[in-house]
Amino acid sequence: HIPGHGRATVDSHLDVPRVTASGKELRAVDFVPFQALASQPLGMTAHVVFEALDADNVATVSKTMIGDIIRGEIGFDGFLMTDDIGMDALQGCIAARCEAALAAGCDAILHCSGDFDEMRQVAAAVPPLTDAAQSRWQSAAARISSADAMVIAGELAKQLSDLIDPTGMGSS
Repeated sequence: HIPGHGRATVDSHLDVPRVTASGKELRAVDFVPFQALASQPLGMTAHVVFEALDADNVATVSKTMIGDIIRGEIGFDGFLMTDDIGMDALQGCIAARCEAALAAGCDAILHCSGDFDEMRQVAAAVPPLTDAAQSRWQSAAARISSADAMVIAGELAKQLSDLIDPTGMGSS
């Protein structure tokens, strides 16, 4: 859930989580793990409002959060998917949610509830991938398919270990 869900005190399936930490604190603490993992091929947005950075929108539909923070400051250039577009943290009809997420910079929309009416609405609202999204998807797919799953898991485990160990030496 990039750029973070850890400070959320509300379940985004049910309501809008609002994080009140300052931009300075978010950058110094919350965004650091995502910067360390920015080279991962795939990411999923958080339906969380970061009041210091965009008090009006959850990250999923915020051009500021996706363009300036996730793609800019964090440096994530992988394929970016929404969290489930049907969650109650989002406002408006399904089509409007999809359009807002894509306009903010998400590459793809996830719909996970299995509600067929909503699925039809998503399918009707979402155009084919943009050229940029297609390129990111091809890069992600090539990276995933060309690497052994154990190598990817080991790389991720090392990156996570380095996050926990401030010396960067890991546990091995």
